[in-house]
Amino acid sequence: MTMQSLKTIKVGSAVVKIYPDNDSDHDCPITEAYGSKDKGEGLKSEGIIFATFEKRSTLSDCHEFSEPAEAVKFAKENGWEAFNLNKYEHSAVAYSISSGYPFNDRWDAGQVGYVLIKKSAYRGSRRRAEIAESWCKAVTTWCNGWYYGYVIEDGDGEHLDSCWGFDDAEYCEKEAIEIAKCEAERLDKTAASDLEASRPDMYGEA
Repeated sequence: MTMQSLKTIKVGSAVVKIYPDNDSDHDCPITEAYGSKDKGEGLKSEGIIFATFEKRSTLSDCHEFSEPAEAVKFAKENGWEAFNLNKYEHSAVAYSISSGYPFNDRWDAGQVGYVLIKKSAYRGSRRRAEIAESWCKAVTTWCNGWYYGYVIEDGDGEHLDSCWGFDDAEYCEKEAIEIAKCEAERLDKTAASDLEASRPDMYGEA
């Protein structure tokens, strides 16, 4: 079965195709952060703790706290800011520190833990909120398998380049276009060189 591209973009003599990356082996961004698999210690060393207390969830093993109160106590005693971690689940899953819709939905949403951000590592509550939300986005992407890849082809459909595992469709597209520009330039130079080589020698013998 041929995979359907999400978007096709012509870049000079090259063609970019954006695809969903359905590889099921993408690593959890919390446990794999900075090469660590020990309860998110790699991420904690960067001043970030993603503490969710959901039952039967891999994410609940990514921190050292046995209950929410422990996370709050840790934050207060060690200079971390605790943001409420909310989850919305309806066909897909989404995490956020936002309390607005749909994270305040009475049926499909609710608080499941905290995102702790070390104050000395990230100055200003607004900055810390941005960091917390960025990790909510990373976990949301992983839970739903929202990854992307690109394939670059020439005008005849021949493969030129490809890359997979992007967790942001816009960034994937941007990177693909930059590579495609280089490939298109190379194709044009090759075509020009071939054309020059095929011309008859005007000064040669008849």
